[in-house]
Order: sequence, then structure tokens, then C-alpha cells
Amino acid sequence: GDAAINADNYAQAYYACQNHEARSTQLDFIAELGNDLGKVVNIPGISMLLRMSRSPAKSMGVEALQEFLESGFQAFKALGEIDDFIVPIVAREREIMSALFAENNVLPDL
Repeated sequence: GDAAINADNYAQAYYACQNHEARSTQLDFIAELGNDLGKVVNIPGISMLLRMSRSPAKSMGVEALQEFLESGFQAFKALGEIDDFIVPIVAREREIMSALFAENNVLPDL
């Protein structure tokens, strides 16, 4: 509906889906993707390759995608140690997921 997303309705929707295994797999993928991106941003020449792709991207009409890739790359590179970013997010999501699917269904403070 038109309701804003908040902790309560997020938890209700999360629990209603009853997709514990799929969500666990998704969190595994998020952690893996984060680690992979952390490695990619350290490959020499990637930044230059992205900059060189600006003109071809513009001529193909995908300039917005190019800008998204470049800004995402720069943001990820600025994170430094990727585990300091990814590990807490995945751990917190697993904590919330475990609480939602526990018998008492008591959520940690969000």
C-alpha cells in the first residue's frame, strides 16, 4: 500500500514470506559479491578503463549506467577494508533473520 516502510512492517513482510533458506543464500551472495568487488577495485587500470568507457557509453545511450558504474566503483574504493563494511551488514541481517524465524519471534533493536 501507501504505508512507509518501517521496522514493524518490514519484519511482518519478511516473516510472511517464510523464505529463510532463500534469504540465507541471498546473504551469502551479498558477502561474496562484496568481497569480489573489494578485489576488483584494487586491480590496476580498472579506474582508467572506466573513464575510457565514457564516450562509448554516451554514444550508445547508456551514459547513466556508466555514471552509476563509476560512482559505485569510487564509493567502493573509498571504503578501504571491505570486510569492515560487509561483515557487519551481513551479521546484522543474519541476526534479524534468526530473530524473525525463532519460536519467540522477538526482534533485536533495529
